[in-house]
Amino acid sequence: MRWVRCFLLVIAGTALASCRLAFETQGTGFIYAETAAQVYRNGRVLEINEDFDERFHAIPFPGRQFARWHFLCANTYAACPLQVGQNLWARDQQFPLRAEFTDHYAGPLKLVDFDLWWYPQSREWRMPANSVAIAGIPDLDEARFFMATIDRKRVIPGTLRGGDYVFPLARSDDPDDFWPFISARDRDGLIASASIDLRFQELAAAELHPYNSTSRWAEVLHDCAAPQGLFDLCNFDTLPFIGGTTDTLAVTDIMQRTLVSHAWMGKRLREVLLELPPELLQMFRSVTSVVISSEIRPSFYSPATGAIYLDPDDLWLTPTERRSISSEPDYREEYGSVFRFFPFWLYVEGRTEAWIPSAEWPDGVERSVADILRPMATLLIHELTHANDSVPAAQLVHTTGNATPLDMFSRVYDFSPSAQLAATYPLASALLYELADSLYYGAAPGSNLLQLTARDVGLEFGSEYANDLYAFSSRAEDTAMLVEEVLSNHFFGIERIVAFVDDPGSDYRPTCDDYTLRWGRRNRVFDPAIKQRARLVMADILDDSDLSAYLDDTPAQQALTAGQGLCDYFDLRTFDSASRGQSLPLPQRVARQREQVSHHRNIQQVLEGRHKVHSEQ
Repeated sequence: MRWVRCFLLVIAGTALASCRLAFETQGTGFIYAETAAQVYRNGRVLEINEDFDERFHAIPFPGRQFARWHFLCANTYAACPLQVGQNLWARDQQFPLRAEFTDHYAGPLKLVDFDLWWYPQSREWRMPANSVAIAGIPDLDEARFFMATIDRKRVIPGTLRGGDYVFPLARSDDPDDFWPFISARDRDGLIASASIDLRFQELAAAELHPYNSTSRWAEVLHDCAAPQGLFDLCNFDTLPFIGGTTDTLAVTDIMQRTLVSHAWMGKRLREVLLELPPELLQMFRSVTSVVISSEIRPSFYSPATGAIYLDPDDLWLTPTERRSISSEPDYREEYGSVFRFFPFWLYVEGRTEAWIPSAEWPDGVERSVADILRPMATLLIHELTHANDSVPAAQLVHTTGNATPLDMFSRVYDFSPSAQLAATYPLASALLYELADSLYYGAAPGSNLLQLTARDVGLEFGSEYANDLYAFSSRAEDTAMLVEEVLSNHFFGIERIVAFVDDPGSDYRPTCDDYTLRWGRRNRVFDPAIKQRARLVMADILDDSDLSAYLDDTPAQQALTAGQGLCDYFDLRTFDSASRGQSLPLPQRVARQREQVSHHRNIQQVLEGRHKVHSEQ
């Protein structure tokens, strides 16, 4: 136990204790008093005027780790025990207690799962202890629990009461402003903290630079688009949505918010944007920034930052540009499907594929902007739909001050376009929800799924009102797929195929003739019932009440005759897995689709976890 000698000043016969502890943390963490359950921030001073016995813990904010104590407890990497005795000296003195923290902590400590219950009468958040899952920690009992506002100005320690960690809020606190995190010594011996994992660790440490170095946003783009953690998110005073600064977006507005790892990436994005119709450019209004980096695979949108993150594999034009993408995946690795079928999708123009996927181009070739326009446009439509679903244009007037995109996502969540879709036209098939969990996210399939044939799945899917199996992964994907298919057809005249085909087995190298189609549709989204679902979400997504141009004069849904190989329906390149430059084998196409869908869902789920909230009756 460390003893602190405090000094006593005697004035007019009254003893006034003047021993003080001054806390220093530089704002990247705080010091927690275990016995008193008090949080001490940088600059706080604790007056001690009686016997004192306390253990202080250095608590970094998520994304950082504790480095060392300075002054008191400088020789220990653990809690700092301090004791004030009765032997007081008659002079004034102040003692500093400084905790130093370092940036870019990336694990292994992770907050994997939790439930939160809000009790409005007692104004308490409660986290059931048995709902908490933490990875990378040797002893769960040593974890300390907190909730804090994104700006870190309010930190509430949790106390274990019964089977719950309880976080009492003041009357002036808005419960929706608080987010949980835990702190502990991880299995590597480091004292760190973890919260909802935004998966920006690699990007936060990456070399990214503004495409337009003279942009008024240049200095904040990196930290706002690639924050170290949940409690480093930028507010709207720092980086507003693009639509919060202009009513009519131009390409220059988007490029001023673009962050790249290589200059050519921004140049190619600009060339694509110049070819897009103005209506699509307006969908960038609910975006704070655009990030393009070789560290991104696959593309995604994050409600936490309000940014879209683009995989440059869809942008390269020259062999040199292609080689600068450091982490190009090999989708030719075996996809170990345990099912008897494959889901299949394809954009077509007549019988021909609408574009050649990037991974299927031979080495050494050059592409044109026309070659990348359609795949980039459909990708942008999909990601921008997520952005406008999270924060519709009608909500942009509320995106001011110290609120963050994550705050807006939380506030809009229950009445977003996708929430309205799920409430008005819900998908009902428990079988397809179970199948999506297993096919895309690795849940162990039951015997009922293993027995399914392509025809079984097709018939079940045909009885529902979704345009892709994606829809059963989350309500956000349901919405994004509807908008993607409608707008891709409207602006580019391409049609989408959704089908289920037999798995011919892996004993030989199959061709497209060996994948027998058992159920398929062209223009599935234009089935009258599905079109009505699209109409519901598109009004808010596009901020346009008149959708006649998109939905009144559309091609009809067409059924594909079952029982033939894929080559009988479409002009496909050879399904040959021997070398890049040949069309990807169908199992590898599914593997790539699986990665894209899974990543979207994971990003959404870590934030939807905040909505595991129940109110007392």
